[in-house]
Amino acid sequence: MEPPLKLAAPLGSQNVHNNAHCGGGLSDLPAHIVHHILSLLHMTDIAFISILSKRCRELCMSAPNLNIDSEILRGSLVRRQRFGNFLDRFMNLCNGMEVQTFRLRWIFSRAFCILNEEYRVDTWLHNVVRRNVKELYLDLHPMDRIKAFELPLCIFSCGSLRVLNLNLNNGILKLPSVGFTTLQDLTLSGVRIGHNDFGGWVSSLCKSLMRLNLINVWGINSLSITTSSLQCLTITVQKGDDLHHINVSAEKLHTMILFWGNTHTGKSLHVSAPNLRVLSLDGHNANYYCLANFLHVHEAWIYCLTTPPQACSDWSFFQVIRCISQVKSLYIGGKFIQSLITHGFPQTTLRNLHSLFLTVRSLEDDLVPSIASFLGGLPSLQKLAIKPKFLSAPSITNNTLPLEASGFDAEYWESQNLVFVQKLKEAAIEIHSGENEMQLVKYLLKHAKALEKITIFCSSLEFCSAKENSPLTFPKLHKISKRIEEFKKASSTAAVYLLLK
Repeated sequence: MEPPLKLAAPLGSQNVHNNAHCGGGLSDLPAHIVHHILSLLHMTDIAFISILSKRCRELCMSAPNLNIDSEILRGSLVRRQRFGNFLDRFMNLCNGMEVQTFRLRWIFSRAFCILNEEYRVDTWLHNVVRRNVKELYLDLHPMDRIKAFELPLCIFSCGSLRVLNLNLNNGILKLPSVGFTTLQDLTLSGVRIGHNDFGGWVSSLCKSLMRLNLINVWGINSLSITTSSLQCLTITVQKGDDLHHINVSAEKLHTMILFWGNTHTGKSLHVSAPNLRVLSLDGHNANYYCLANFLHVHEAWIYCLTTPPQACSDWSFFQVIRCISQVKSLYIGGKFIQSLITHGFPQTTLRNLHSLFLTVRSLEDDLVPSIASFLGGLPSLQKLAIKPKFLSAPSITNNTLPLEASGFDAEYWESQNLVFVQKLKEAAIEIHSGENEMQLVKYLLKHAKALEKITIFCSSLEFCSAKENSPLTFPKLHKISKRIEEFKKASSTAAVYLLLK
């Protein structure tokens, strides 16, 4: 019988191997429960558990999810060497045991170059490929960011691999002349691509790819992807990144998320995706858009940063809204709406919109006319929310309190003859120290006959006060509550909620 796996010295803070009686309780559990517990632990913990009993050793060796992190080994050459030796032996003994998920976070350092850890990591990757790994998550910190990192070729031909998530922390990735045969989900983050035509490589050599996430990928000026398999595409371009031109043609694409953080001029976006259902455009707007009419888009986030008057000077920019004419749910920034209305955007474009989530810091006087005009073109609107932040949207990053705005009363809203108010069923509005939000609430309560619920959020910074060593008091909040009670209500069954945030 082979001796139990063990390390020459403890690696963790808890001396688990001195409590062998703990192994009984763990080994009595069903295998799938133990494997779930082991999936939450680091390999150093698994090393200790493996010596508690023969049953524990067998469970550790058959664990389908492995998690390796070199972070806890920093500063000790001996600890890293012992841990590496243990992993080498553990991996060899587990040959034949299938691996579902393999997570590896490894920080290479010149201080440990004598250990030849690059070769070790390569060996571990070969091992999990032989064991039919399905999901591979690699977070590697290269010792040399000038030298390109190469994935072992066996990963590209691995017939079981479905998910690959690679973070090189700004290291260079060298791609081979072969692609992934069966990979369905690819995420590259913090990677500098060492390939002249990355888009062509994906298009021609990754035929099974269904999801592609490019997060802070460098070294690509132009990305052109033509694919019949891709369904979800996420691209995040940070300030200073090289990507200027994006061209996507994907028949099955149903979700596209783009954040363009760089401010370079001359950016362009071409998208042909007839089956697109979800679209998110965030960051700085492109200078040229060529977007097909996405007839099936039902949900969209439009947070392109605009700086009037130059943001919408080109008519092609209107395509951002025109392409989603059939959208049912829309998250959009108030400044973006202001730019569209200022440049004559037609009101009749979004006649099928049911839910509008409007991100504004407050209903300031300069925004109200544009928002009112935009609402005038939404005859089917049933849900309206106006807040500085939504869970699925970027917040308005400004720590100063909003300007007091009080130039538009309920009578102003009545003069707009807004058709949507007859169908409105739900509203949520965050009010500030100004009066415009309260007047909109008054208008909605008075005229929304189908209204079922309205939620009013109040900021604790603006509506609560507290003296030293005393609890919060709510004089302003109480006053607002009394005012709302006095408003006329078109719907006798509408529920009104006043919440502190």
